Amino acid sequence: MMTTRNVPYDKRTAWLAMLAGVVAAAHVGKLPPAIPAIKNQMGFALDEVGLLLGIVQFAGMFLGMLLGLGAGRIGLRRALILGLTLQTVAGLVAAGSVHLWQLMLLRALEGLGFLFVSLTAPSIIRRSLSPEELPFMMGVWGAYVPFGMALAMLIGPAVVMHYSWEILWWVVSACSGVVALGIFMLALPDEVYASETFSDWRTRLSATVRTPIAWLLGATFMVYSAQWMTVMGFMPLLLIEELGFHDVQLGVLSAVVLAMNIVGNIAAGYCIQHGVRARLLLWLGFSALAVSTFFVFAEVGQGAWGHYAGMLAFSTFGGLIPGALFVLLPHVTPQPMLVPTTLGLMMQGSGTGQLMGPAVVGSFAMLMQGWQYTWWVTGVLCGLGLVFATLLTLHRTR
Repeated sequence: MMTTRNVPYDKRTAWLAMLAGVVAAAHVGKLPPAIPAIKNQMGFALDEVGLLLGIVQFAGMFLGMLLGLGAGRIGLRRALILGLTLQTVAGLVAAGSVHLWQLMLLRALEGLGFLFVSLTAPSIIRRSLSPEELPFMMGVWGAYVPFGMALAMLIGPAVVMHYSWEILWWVVSACSGVVALGIFMLALPDEVYASETFSDWRTRLSATVRTPIAWLLGATFMVYSAQWMTVMGFMPLLLIEELGFHDVQLGVLSAVVLAMNIVGNIAAGYCIQHGVRARLLLWLGFSALAVSTFFVFAEVGQGAWGHYAGMLAFSTFGGLIPGALFVLLPHVTPQPMLVPTTLGLMMQGSGTGQLMGPAVVGSFAMLMQGWQYTWWVTGVLCGLGLVFATLLTLHRTR
C-alpha cells in the first residue's frame, strides 16, 4: 500500500520540479541546432543523424516502468538530482567526442538522466498541489519538453556559429548542474514508499502490464512522439538546406515553432479544466498533425513560408495531445498506486516513438531521394493516433 502524504501543498516545490524538467529537455533540444555542424564535422548520413536524434530516448524505450518504480523507492528528490547529474556529466564528456559511437553512447546516458527527471517531476508536482490546482499544472507540465527545447534552439545556433557545438554542450551542462545543486540545497522532500515490499513491487508491475488503458496511453504517446521528434529534430536541417534560413533566423524561427507547442499544452489543461472532453482535443490534435505534416514535407508550391506555416500548425495543435494525456493519466488509471508505473509505460511509448520516428523518416527520405513523400509516414501515424485516442477515451474515468 502507498504511504500517506507527509508534506504540505507547496507551489514552489512544483515549480522547481518544472524547472528541472525544462533544463532536462534543453539537453534533448541542444542537438538539432548543432546537427549541421556535427554532420559536416563527422560526415554523418541522414539515417545516422536520425539515429543520433532518437538515441536519447533509448533508456525510455526499455526502462520506463522499472525506473518509475525505482524513483519512488529511492526518493523523488534523490532521483531528480541523479537524473540532472547524469545529464551534466554525460554532456561535459560528450563535448570531447570525436566518433559517432562515443556521441551516441553519451547521448544515451543523457537520455537516462532525462528519463529520471521525466518520471520523477510529475509525481512531485502531483503531490505538491491541491486537486483543484492539479489539472492546469499538469497541462503546463506537458509543455516542459517544448519549452526546454525552445530555449536550446534559441541560443544554440548563435553559440554554434560564434563558438562551436562543444561550447553549447558545456553551457547546457552547466545549467543542469546549477539546477541540481539548487534542488540539493533546497532539500525537496523525499517521498519513499517505505512499506513497499518486493512482492508489492512485482504486483504493481504485473497489474500495469495487464491493464489495457496503460498500453493505450503508451501507444498514443508513441505515435505522437515519433512525429514530434521527427519534425522538431529535422527542423533546423530543413530550414537550412531546403528553405534557405541561416544563423540567427534559424534560432528564432525554431524557438517560435517550439513555443507554439507550449500554447497547445497549456490550452489542453485549461480546456479540460473547463469541461472540454479530452477525446475532442486528441481528435483535433491528430487530425491537425496529418494536415500540417503534409505542408511541412510535401512540395506543393507553397514556398518556404508555407512549409514554415505547416511547422507552426504542427507544433500548436500537436501540443494538445501530451497536454490531454498528462491530464487524463490520473483519471483513467484504475488504481492510484498504478500511476507511477503507467507513467513509466507512457514514457516507454514516448521513447520508442522518439527513437524510431527520426530513424525511419530519415531512411525513408534517403530512399525517396528527398523529403517530399515523408508525410506518408506521418499520415499513417496520425491514423493510428485517432484509433488509439478513440479507444482510450471510451474507458470510464474515475
